[in-house]
Amino acid sequence: MNVIIKKGKLKGSINAIPSKSYFHRAIIASAISNHNAKIVADTSYLSDDVLASLSCVKALGAKVKVEDNLVLVDKIKKNNSVVTLDAKESGSTLRFLIPISLALYDKVIFKATKRLMDRGIEGYNDVFEKNNIKVEYNGDSIILSGGIKDDDYIIDGSKSSQYVSGMLFLMAYFKSKHTLALKSSLASSPYVDITIDVLNKFGTKISLENNTFNVEEATIPTLEYVVEGDYSNAAFIDAFNYFNSNVKINNLNKDSYQGDKVYSVLFQLLKESSTTIDISNCIDLGPVLFTFASLKHGATFTGCKRLKIKESNRIEDLLQELSKIGVKSQVLDDGDKVIINKTDISKYQDITFDSHNDHRLVMALSLVLSMTGGKVLNASAVNKSYPKFFEDLKYLGLDIEKENIC
Repeated sequence: MNVIIKKGKLKGSINAIPSKSYFHRAIIASAISNHNAKIVADTSYLSDDVLASLSCVKALGAKVKVEDNLVLVDKIKKNNSVVTLDAKESGSTLRFLIPISLALYDKVIFKATKRLMDRGIEGYNDVFEKNNIKVEYNGDSIILSGGIKDDDYIIDGSKSSQYVSGMLFLMAYFKSKHTLALKSSLASSPYVDITIDVLNKFGTKISLENNTFNVEEATIPTLEYVVEGDYSNAAFIDAFNYFNSNVKINNLNKDSYQGDKVYSVLFQLLKESSTTIDISNCIDLGPVLFTFASLKHGATFTGCKRLKIKESNRIEDLLQELSKIGVKSQVLDDGDKVIINKTDISKYQDITFDSHNDHRLVMALSLVLSMTGGKVLNASAVNKSYPKFFEDLKYLGLDIEKENIC
């Protein structure tokens, strides 16, 4: 599906969609808990990634039921020795569930898109070696054979926070006292904070001391879990407010552990002048920050390297698209530093952008199209995290037309 956007502004009020980060974790926490909670969220915004997690925990043996504004996930019950799980394009689903699936099943087959397969699962190499787990890549699938022991573990936290979260879910599943030590610095630590927050509410106590997580079943679990609003996606709507729109976004928790809530501070910095910003702990904001900077004063961004291994190469692909509106840029230090120069948007109209099958590029480039008019190709990529993005933009006043591809 392509989407045609005419020049315009947003006006009105809207609720932030349910946080994908919290939703994933609540689904898995409920599936490994003895006290399954009612997960409360607007189910009309179920993204492809969240649906992948629901499908996978169901395949693992949990009963799943989706109702209006309610998701019910019962505890996983092993039903055979081999299981096949389809993570589709969800890195969180894949990496969160690898340890738990290996604790349950002798053989696990994970399917996923080629892009996700190419991103790999090397962050679990130490765990696989300790447990003599055989890893075989076979086209669009990864075959894991062996089992994970109920034990203490050491892991490299610099690869991705998703591996650390996956091990914390495993230890919560075992429900015995354990430690998870980090042998390196932790990447994107706010995402691990979210995991700890969710597991705490579902009955697992986790503390961090001297680079080691201590895990034990101790707290009283909640019986109803409300998924808070998503700062990551809210940023792509709020960005319009800095370009003559007027939108109020409700349902955002000001005390949230979401690292991306920093976006409002960063937007203000970019609005005022050219500046330098480290995005290593809010990497998903990269596309909207790059785009925002190009439309204001330009900026220098550091901590960018992991943008290259997301749903697209978000450095190369986004800069290629922004060059269509005259944006000049530099990529330094093997992608760790990106310099964005400002552009004069008034020179351009009726631009056609390629999404590169990346949901966050779709949303970032929609901001540009609201000023130039034009089209974004393969806009359905947005379903990965925000399936009603264009419906919400239309509700807020943009003239949008969907163009189906035959």
